[in-house]
Amino acid sequence: MPEETLFKKEDRMSNKEIAKYLKEISEKIATGKKTTFRSGNQSTTIETPTKPMFELKIERETSISNGKSDISLEIQLEWDENGQKKPELEIE
Repeated sequence: MPEETLFKKEDRMSNKEIAKYLKEISEKIATGKKTTFRSGNQSTTIETPTKPMFELKIERETSISNGKSDISLEIQLEWDENGQKKPELEIE
């Protein structure tokens, strides 16, 4: 399935700045309110369902050429845009 990036913001920030953004996002999710993200001329609004799929992943990526490694922390929420449930597993 092809992906379409609706919004992207990438910046080097302090831990406090990152925590502030994460807190604002988590408060919107907890209340079930729509969340609008804006930066420059970009803008998108989302509304998370009451039970989205939550994924937390920590990865180490090591460069083959110089052996340097980077650590990444990824937090992802995912849901069906049309509100449809994924089919249950059936075993016959």
